[in-house]
Amino acid sequence: QARRQSSETINFAIQSLNHLMEKVIKAESWERLMGLEGAAASQYFSALGECLNHPEFVFTVRSRRPPGNPVNAMLSFGYQVLWNHLLSLIELQGLDPYFGCLHQGTERHAALASDLI
Repeated sequence: QARRQSSETINFAIQSLNHLMEKVIKAESWERLMGLEGAAASQYFSALGECLNHPEFVFTVRSRRPPGNPVNAMLSFGYQVLWNHLLSLIELQGLDPYFGCLHQGTERHAALASDLI
């Protein structure tokens, strides 16, 4: 999107994401890694609204449970489809989907799928 239109918000988000990727390599703990992931998500979603060109699709902030608008609803749906697909692939490989590295698994949450997303 940055190639199609000039935007300070998008350019800043790209620079921030590149900086955060450099920090990920040097993360000394999983807590730090999760913090960097959260910061990256914040930067990504701060610029997403400028990447949408249709006037009926307005995105200002990520909201979940319940999604606050059609864009957030589509994002939530897409994440759920991806999560279920990954869960199927994990189970087909014979791996334990409830044992994750970054997310805490419970009897109702397959943490490995969330880790991969």
